[in-house]
Amino acid sequence: MLEFALAALALMMALALRPWRQLAGGSLGRPFFACALLLPLVWALPFVQGSGGITPHWSAAPLLVLILGWPLAVLLFVASAAALWAGGVATDLQALQALAWQGIVPASLALLPGWLIRARRWHHLLVYVLLRGFIGTVLAVFAAYALAHWHGVPLLNLRDTSLSLIGLWLMAWGDGIVTGMLVSIFAVYKPQWLATWSDDIYLQRPKENP
Repeated sequence: MLEFALAALALMMALALRPWRQLAGGSLGRPFFACALLLPLVWALPFVQGSGGITPHWSAAPLLVLILGWPLAVLLFVASAAALWAGGVATDLQALQALAWQGIVPASLALLPGWLIRARRWHHLLVYVLLRGFIGTVLAVFAAYALAHWHGVPLLNLRDTSLSLIGLWLMAWGDGIVTGMLVSIFAVYKPQWLATWSDDIYLQRPKENP
């Protein structure tokens, strides 16, 4: 019931914000469809691999938040979980767990670095890439995976709690490295593909002393 409550609350909040308006301008159209095609495949990898060994997971939720924004990313999480269930890749419970712990929870936690940047006025390209793209992703994904582990969700086929947490920590670094790399590339060459990027904020010129 916890996963269902999280999914229902996040979906209602996302729909209330009407995120499809972001696609009207056209700049997020290509990244939106690319994420819509790739995310179900990424989430399906642990289920295709089977349960014979350690099953690594890749959330990609913080990356989608940086590219599309939280509301639009939530809609893709719901669609991806539905695709896993409709395609017979995952059961209804597994799809709901993936939606909550690989999508909604890490995506929501990934908003905290953005709030910290605005509160502290750390408006710089490196702060955006390192704090939001890399470090924020690692911490958000690990926190979400740790909560899922304590809730009893079998993200890893390891019975030892300490080994499971180490494995979850290492998986979070994989998410952070990929997200930081892609965000740094997009911020330089395709800033219009990042809904959370603003030239006016992160490329401010230093004020000259009178």
